[in-house]
Amino acid sequence: LLSDRLQAEDYPVLALDAVRDSYLPSFARDLQKRSEKLFVLTFVTRSMTEPLQNTQSVLASIPFLFPRYSANSPAGSKLIKRSSQIIASKLSIHSVVKTFSSKQSPFNVEYMRNVSGVYANALRGYVERLETDSALRTDCVKTCGIGGWREERFWSSWEAALFNSGLLVRWVLVVSKR
Repeated sequence: LLSDRLQAEDYPVLALDAVRDSYLPSFARDLQKRSEKLFVLTFVTRSMTEPLQNTQSVLASIPFLFPRYSANSPAGSKLIKRSSQIIASKLSIHSVVKTFSSKQSPFNVEYMRNVSGVYANALRGYVERLETDSALRTDCVKTCGIGGWREERFWSSWEAALFNSGLLVRWVLVVSKR
């Protein structure tokens, strides 16, 4: 996902999905206090072309409105949360880039990329492995129950479709301290 000169394992990878737009400046100030010089930020935004209150936005939010795994599964409250925070968030690529590239910001934007296709492919691969890899399937059923295994396949497929359709967009942004 990153250019040849940057390897994600060499730098902190931070997910912004739970950071509200209004908290981005505070988040940036906290990063400034850290000793690292370079940060890999990942986050999900809604489509820039779809209004919030339309049918597509409602459909995009469905996988994130319900808890993962059946209530009667052995996993109980062990829920997987991926992009769920974006439903309540108003985070946008513009607000993130503005926060990390303004004159007042102590950061430079080194790299930015829409990785939705890569992420959707990873989700589809995960679903395929859940179906075909007997060890993974057995472990998932043991942890989550058969209902949880079915839910995980279904919601992961739905989430992949949301990224493929452009209703959700996954970003990687690399910033360095000035």
